[in-house]
Amino acid sequence: MNIPSNNLGALLGNVTRMMRRAFQATYQQTENCSLTLTQARALIGIARHQGLKQFELAEILEIKPITVARLIDVLCDAGLVERRQDAKDKRAFKLFLTDAAKPHLDEIDRAALIVYAQALKGFDETQAKAILCALTQMHKNLSL
Repeated sequence: MNIPSNNLGALLGNVTRMMRRAFQATYQQTENCSLTLTQARALIGIARHQGLKQFELAEILEIKPITVARLIDVLCDAGLVERRQDAKDKRAFKLFLTDAAKPHLDEIDRAALIVYAQALKGFDETQAKAILCALTQMHKNLSL
């Protein structure tokens, strides 16, 4: 395969950035738009990995642990996330969503579906599945 080394990464980066912008614009139009993009991403990360530690969330979001600590403080104050002490490490806390986070996640999902439909416009179902399959394989290849 003859793909110039700078095109794939740049294209993936640009698509990611554009999808985030489209999500933010779409989410801001929802009824329950009280979260920032970073707060929404944090809720999604915690929803996918209930019980993860703050430093693990920082890695997922690619932000500094101190920034995640402040972010979680805000989400805890809003009643969306709770910290529970890790039974194995008394210095660490695990993160869990509260029931109050559910409506926010529903709005996030609705906005994401709109953006996914926009991003995959012009592709038939087989092509869309192939794109997702290829990206999943790339993720696995790079997760080693």
